[in-house]
Amino acid sequence: MKKILFISLILLVFSQSYSQWHWLNPSPQGDGFADLFFVNSNVGYAVTRSGNVVKTDNAAESWLLTSKILNSYFNSMFFTDENTGWVCGFYGKIFKTTDGGDNWTVQTTPYPDDDYYDIYFLNSQKGFAVSNYGQMIKTLDGGENWTAVSTGSDEDFRAIHFPTETVGYVACTNGYTLKTTDGGDTWTEIDMIIADNFNCIWFANENTGYLGGDYGAIAKTTDGGQNWQMLTVPENDYFYACSFLDENTGFFSTEYGMVYFTNNGGSSWNVLDVGTDYVPLKGVYAFDTENIITVGVDAGIYKTSDGGDNWQNSTNVFIGQITLNSIKFFDGLNGVVCGNGGKIFTTDDGGLSWAEQNSNVTLNLNKIFITNQNTAFSCGLTGNIIKSNDKGLSWETKTSGTTEHLYSIFFSDENIGYACGSTGTIVKTSDAGENWNTLTTGSTDWFYAICFNNSNIGIAVGNAGAMIKTTDGGENWSDISTGLTIPLFDVYFLDENTVFACGQSGKLLKSTDAGENWTEITTGTNENLKDINFKDDLNGYVVGAMGVNLKTEDGGVNWTLQSSISNKMFNGVTSTELGNTYICGEYGAILYDNAAPLVNINEISFKNNSLMIYPNPASSFINIISENPSENISKIDIYDIKGKKVFTQNCYQTNSVNIDISSLIKGIYIVKVISENQISTQKLIIQ
Repeated sequence: MKKILFISLILLVFSQSYSQWHWLNPSPQGDGFADLFFVNSNVGYAVTRSGNVVKTDNAAESWLLTSKILNSYFNSMFFTDENTGWVCGFYGKIFKTTDGGDNWTVQTTPYPDDDYYDIYFLNSQKGFAVSNYGQMIKTLDGGENWTAVSTGSDEDFRAIHFPTETVGYVACTNGYTLKTTDGGDTWTEIDMIIADNFNCIWFANENTGYLGGDYGAIAKTTDGGQNWQMLTVPENDYFYACSFLDENTGFFSTEYGMVYFTNNGGSSWNVLDVGTDYVPLKGVYAFDTENIITVGVDAGIYKTSDGGDNWQNSTNVFIGQITLNSIKFFDGLNGVVCGNGGKIFTTDDGGLSWAEQNSNVTLNLNKIFITNQNTAFSCGLTGNIIKSNDKGLSWETKTSGTTEHLYSIFFSDENIGYACGSTGTIVKTSDAGENWNTLTTGSTDWFYAICFNNSNIGIAVGNAGAMIKTTDGGENWSDISTGLTIPLFDVYFLDENTVFACGQSGKLLKSTDAGENWTEITTGTNENLKDINFKDDLNGYVVGAMGVNLKTEDGGVNWTLQSSISNKMFNGVTSTELGNTYICGEYGAILYDNAAPLVNINEISFKNNSLMIYPNPASSFINIISENPSENISKIDIYDIKGKKVFTQNCYQTNSVNIDISSLIKGIYIVKVISENQISTQKLIIQ
């Protein structure tokens, strides 16, 4: 009887409404959350400040990134059913979805220049949003039209809640609340005689409600807001959000990663430590006293099922809140990323998972350079240079001959390399990093990047627009005027004549004469640009602060500012032989562009394999050999990572087959070999 091994291809799946860039760490996304809303016991949503929307339909067991609302910043969200919801935020923006968060349409508001902090709907048609300076807007048609509401207040509004269709309250700054008893047509300002700013509000009924605010402020009323009692809490935390089960039982999320819980109307409080290392928690929802969800500015979605004794993060995190500075790949699957604190992480599946390695240093590592399919170097603070000969799995320190900070490292071939850094320092090796010598640059500028076109011609760039060039392998250096007084963070040779440099305030420079003369390119951004990479002669990227991502498809003649994919600082960008481009940045951010979709190889069953496939990776042909001489191969099928069969061949009484694969595009494939007694599978990389 044949033993059949099932091939399980687990693909990264994203909504079409999201951009081409996909989060690898954290996942499903990596921006900090602004709010959380549950429609029922299963279906919930969360929105980030930057506009990423995630959804769960299984009570927060798992989350899917459904969409990215572009070029906006958000504070609050509200849903009236599983499909219909709104988000509000900065610059007068309110968006609506009617398909469960897959697509969002912008709505016109009376205050397009102001920020909306909270939004609340009584039903699918009637809703309110609140802003600063006593400004409130109202809709009676689901947001098709919004009109200004006269409140008689000039306070900044932060939250709104209606316990009934007619009675509603607003939390304000400076110790004020607002109340309506006619469904929001008119409002009365109430002076609480408390000089605190309040951020969240909840009422059990017309009379009993709570406010949470700054410096440990939690206030309670039992007479409809006429009188307020300041409750005693253990610490002076900032309270951002609240969720109550009834008039006595509720939860507050705080700035310092704690959730406060009361079951006696606030007479006493239990402090639940979510275990986030004091990460601010911007939203909280309680199903009951045992099952609670909270979201943080670290992109974490935390859930407890035992009343807060233990918390689990629903966000998949391989790399924590670490600033990542550089990312490189040895091939289509094996890569390495370095960051602050001497951190090094490697992947062997194209970035789907990452493992921390021992770098033997504890200070920041700033740049990685790969010289061949096994060897990599990294440089960092106080002159640290480390080397790996096994795809980043282990590292040894090298004597650089300097204690200056090193910010960039580059090799013109496997033996000759350079590193640059503070006070004009450039060091060189001619023996694959075993020994380093300090070069004379004649400069005291701090150099942040260095790049060579060949063994002789190279350029280093740094602070105050500094740029120097060598034409003799670093023996002599000459100053080049850029006309800038701001830092330049990277330089990149596209070919022997075409060079790019990027820097502070959105500056991107181009040279067509090997760096002798430079022209400035309009980028459409004022954010700092940190790193440049081309995947081929035409397609290139520049990344930087606030998720900035510039792209060219014509060799750098024209650049397009891509729609914002994050609000993170991006520090590094690189491409692989499979055609994928990767970005790394602060808070452990790693994204890729899905040019060649990734498959989780760990989910593929390779049991009972008795095959040998070589070469692998391959480009033109492969040999398949059954290691069991008595097992003749009867059929060979090759599948792409989407599960489509792209090749099939019948065989007869042989245990060795040669296959021409030159017609297959580069990527990851699964080879299925059917023999007399079993079916075996093996991963194949075509490059």
